[in-house]
Amino acid sequence: MALEAWAFSASTFMAGWISVEALGAHQVVLNMAALAFMLPLGISMAAATRTGNLIGLQDRPGMRRSVWLSIGLGAAAMCASSFAFVTLRDVLPRLYTDDRGVVVLAAQILPLAGAFGIADGIQVVSGGVLRGMGRPNAAAVINLLGYYGLALPLAYGLGFVRGQGLTGIWSALVVGLVIVAAAMMAWVRLIARRPLHELTVTVEG
Repeated sequence: MALEAWAFSASTFMAGWISVEALGAHQVVLNMAALAFMLPLGISMAAATRTGNLIGLQDRPGMRRSVWLSIGLGAAAMCASSFAFVTLRDVLPRLYTDDRGVVVLAAQILPLAGAFGIADGIQVVSGGVLRGMGRPNAAAVINLLGYYGLALPLAYGLGFVRGQGLTGIWSALVVGLVIVAAAMMAWVRLIARRPLHELTVTVEG
């Protein structure tokens, strides 16, 4: 979770290198995305607990149902916000500022925030599921590679080398989030196939 948060903080530094208006627009959209993110984040925490409990009960069918239902709920929770980000892109930034330059830039990147919303919901809930399975390191490695090995270098390349500015930075974040979400789901599927006794965590004390 920290790796993801730091990646978005790094993207904020990049936005600041472009202009004051770009930084303002970036912060406006990032704040809206963070507010929407609270729903799947809560589902993620519940999924971690539920998955761990079902593993402890040795309920394999129940665990698998809970895993995929949780991930589906995470994706569904982001559908409404993603739809709003696309259809209300010219309206929502005005809730934050009257600065026309910031509003225009925010309206340009809000659809990109909408595009990665569903992937963001999937990846955060998948991370919770992996914690419940006793595999938090897997999620950390995926985030490290997805954000720092791909998304941030791509953001710099598109934003500054290719001259796409703020749109390039957010396009790279979309790519990174989609790949992280796909990798997380693949890893969850792989772990969910293992015998439950291999997933049981024994606490000594």
